Amino acid sequence: MVGRSHLIIALNKCDLVSEDKSPTLIESLSGSRKVRISALTGEGLPKLEEEMLAVALGPRGRDVAEGTTVTSARHHSALSRAGQYLGLALESLEGGKTSEFIALDVRTALEALGEITGEVTTDEILNSVFSRFCIGK
Repeated sequence: MVGRSHLIIALNKCDLVSEDKSPTLIESLSGSRKVRISALTGEGLPKLEEEMLAVALGPRGRDVAEGTTVTSARHHSALSRAGQYLGLALESLEGGKTSEFIALDVRTALEALGEITGEVTTDEILNSVFSRFCIGK
């Protein structure tokens, strides 16, 4: 079914329920991604992460940024910083660091993106924006 390719159904407790006992509701959601997981044992969690990444990146995969044009130097800088901090978060995750380190890098990446969306305003951003306008008497 069109429009459900972004939907991921996580079927928890796969360690307790056999695959042939799927609820009718789940069966009716054809076209969606279904991943059997166990929060207790961790079974299926890597597959769930893989599916979430596939949905987030879209059909073009990791090349989603190719062909995207950023016309503002400020936006480009913010996107670059966000990418750097997300890379650091991924390295921390893969390196087994605690969640505090990962959260700090993700928060910093979100703040960089917030500079673009307007959720974060710093004096530097305001000066940059207002330097482009002639505000007179």
